Amino acid sequence: DIALAGPLSIRKREQLAAHRRELIEAHAATWWPYTAMHWRVSRGFLEAVTGSLEQLQQVGGELFAREPITDVTVHLDDPEDVGTLLKAPWFPRIRHLVLRGEVYDDGFATLVKSKRAANLRGLNVSARELTADGLGALTPGLPACTHLVLTGNGFGDEGAGALARWK
Repeated sequence: DIALAGPLSIRKREQLAAHRRELIEAHAATWWPYTAMHWRVSRGFLEAVTGSLEQLQQVGGELFAREPITDVTVHLDDPEDVGTLLKAPWFPRIRHLVLRGEVYDDGFATLVKSKRAANLRGLNVSARELTADGLGALTPGLPACTHLVLTGNGFGDEGAGALARWK
């Protein structure tokens, strides 16, 4: 993984990529025994995981103790699940969060107002039915966030104004 991230000839890159695939196919179940989830590897370690809140709760303690995960994509079944997510002991180390499922204004407000979300640098809440009321909760939340993805939310001019007031 480290070599693949650097400058290589096309032939060497193909050889290393093939060898990487062989190693992962042979050892993935041992190295990363988190079968109910999807993950992304960087430099030989899990960097990102995708799963339901239930899946993350089941393996989160071990997963986050063993791996330097900073990116999480989580599917929520209820806006109140945001509060459960925020209570996870590993949540403050997350730097990039993608929320899927039931979020809405209430869940978004809970997230952005929480001090436990202060370290988030990136947040994606695309198509989560956020309105201007939800975006109003941004001020003064998410102080470290530099990438906020709101695609597919119909928050209108009022929501754009709330977004403009966010520092």
